[in-house]
Amino acid sequence: MAANRGIASAIEDCYDAALEFGRWPQALQNLADALGATSCVIRVCDDTHPFRSDQRKRIAPAPDSTEHAEFSALWLKNIEGAPDPRDERLKRLAKPATCFTVEDEVTTPEERRFLPYYQEIARPGDREWWAAVYFAVKKHKW
Repeated sequence: MAANRGIASAIEDCYDAALEFGRWPQALQNLADALGATSCVIRVCDDTHPFRSDQRKRIAPAPDSTEHAEFSALWLKNIEGAPDPRDERLKRLAKPATCFTVEDEVTTPEERRFLPYYQEIARPGDREWWAAVYFAVKKHKW
């Protein structure tokens, strides 16, 4: 029951953050903590939006949890030499617009042992496992 209260409180924080952008880092970290995750971000599947998945050409702050900044820096430093193998694979998954995806659906344990992304970014950044919740708002996939 305490976990449900923690999640409910974290979701409430996210509602508040929707009205005041500066609250997103702590709200998303509260959500990550309530779910047992290291960090949490909000991204949109639209390459023209400032909250797009690929943050290399960031033009505005994106909603990232407080614990995500260090990982983002590592990702930006190494992504050119260690591209994320999940990018193209995610596009091939046959899933509805509202769904969730976990790491094991797009990579194998063996790939996570040797692919450069995992060696140079995910493992050093303590982000070997990944999950995403996809949803649509006004025809945009988030």
